Amino acid sequence: MKRYLILLHRYLGLGCACFLLLLGLSGSLLVFRAEIETASGLRPAPAANLASYQALADRIAETLELSWSRKPADAKAEIDAFLSRDLCHHAAG
Repeated sequence: MKRYLILLHRYLGLGCACFLLLLGLSGSLLVFRAEIETASGLRPAPAANLASYQALADRIAETLELSWSRKPADAKAEIDAFLSRDLCHHAAG
């Protein structure tokens, strides 16, 4: 009787493990669906809206009551060079 219970426990455990593995893999595919489709070329990469970074920086400073060490207008040339399309490692399709 003990031997049958051990075998039952072993195979029920393996069955549950397979079910949980399948559940985890399918969940991962659902979570990373957009990234997988972008990497495989099924969907174009989203284009970043770089034109409004100054407004975003102003809104962050206002919301968090921050004062930047440099004014965004003073750093604009450096930021624009950093965000240049020539320096992007990917391009939106």
